[in-house]
Amino acid sequence: MVGLGPQLGWAVVSSFASALLEFLLLWLVRDWLSLLNLVREAHPPTLFRSVGGGTTFGVPGGVWEVGSLQETCRH
Repeated sequence: MVGLGPQLGWAVVSSFASALLEFLLLWLVRDWLSLLNLVREAHPPTLFRSVGGGTTFGVPGGVWEVGSLQETCRH
């Protein structure tokens, strides 16, 4: 019985550290997903995006926007 005290104390500390690490990792993942969601709201995903005139991806005057199938260039 005398030797059980330190082992029990170490098990409690180890269990607490494991739970704390899991909580912090889940918190980090939640924050990362929240940040990605903000970026997606600010810049909706499109396959190609034309930035002004010129030749983009070999197409004179711009490219087609894939998301809405509208031409983003000006002729």
